[in-house]
Amino acid sequence: MFPAPTATWRLDDVLAKLRTQRAVAGLALIGSTGGAAFHAQSDYDLLLVVDRLPDGGHVLLTSIDGRLCDVVFLAAEALEQLEARRRPVPAGEPEATLLLWIANATILHDRQGRLARLQATLAAEDWLGPPTAQRQAEAVAGLNYNLRQNRRMLAVADPVYQRALALRLLYAVADACSAYFTLRDQPWRGEKAAIRHWQSHDPKFLEKLDAFHDAAGVAARFAAYEAVVVAVLGPQQPLWEAASTQISLANFRGDHEAQAAAVYHFWAALLA
Repeated sequence: MFPAPTATWRLDDVLAKLRTQRAVAGLALIGSTGGAAFHAQSDYDLLLVVDRLPDGGHVLLTSIDGRLCDVVFLAAEALEQLEARRRPVPAGEPEATLLLWIANATILHDRQGRLARLQATLAAEDWLGPPTAQRQAEAVAGLNYNLRQNRRMLAVADPVYQRALALRLLYAVADACSAYFTLRDQPWRGEKAAIRHWQSHDPKFLEKLDAFHDAAGVAARFAAYEAVVVAVLGPQQPLWEAASTQISLANFRGDHEAQAAAVYHFWAALLA
């Protein structure tokens, strides 16, 4: 943990200082910063393109003018790679998150025009593709796996199991919210954007989430959580059967159904 030298600085002063630094090749406001959605409780989000990135992490959490501030560092070389990458970029990939930020950024400093060129390219083409088949399969597997394990724990009267289940349900519902978008070929844009999407496009799903948060007791919360999972999967992705065997693949190569069948037959041969 380090001090926050900008805790009492105004944002404009921080931005002005950064623009004068030779190491800074680009500077932009991302997220809600500078946009219509920015309000008194919002944090600051900055994208900082630098000639050379120090070893270690690339996201800095600090404070500016009493507000939390995320500073995302991006090496100029990485920006060039983003510009050269073939489109479309699958939703859910780290590059897609960066490109979403850049596509909607307010550019304040752009020494060689790279941010502006990339932003113009993104505006002119359909660059965001659906999530990969592997990511969608992993989402389905994760939802079903957690549901089966959580149902097993619900049946155990041991208070430790019940408290453990209460903890598991918290992250299981969060995972389900992210999977909702993955299985609908959409990127995850954050919690607030997700809620606004459901308010406008799927209020019934939001009602199921509200029912989970309002439920009293582990059994009631599990029932509400199960309803969320069923809604996320939809009719195209039925729940795993109780006595079935499911295969989660480490890597997809071509026909993933054939891959899964090969793993299953290998397992069955060991039991023959």
